[in-house]
Amino acid sequence: IIVSRNGVTAMGHELAARLGMTLFGRAANRHFLCYTGFERFDAEPEPQRPPVRVVSG
Repeated sequence: IIVSRNGVTAMGHELAARLGMTLFGRAANRHFLCYTGFERFDAEPEPQRPPVRVVSG
């Protein structure tokens, strides 16, 4: 898996596709673009978990 916070070059895209790697670009917070290898990525989000309450004492 290769992740870039910025865009992806044509050479990077070609290399990832040729090597069978998953390539994400423009990754920030919870947003990204998947350029190659999408079939290997589970895009189904997990259900939100309830917040943990910390009790001291």
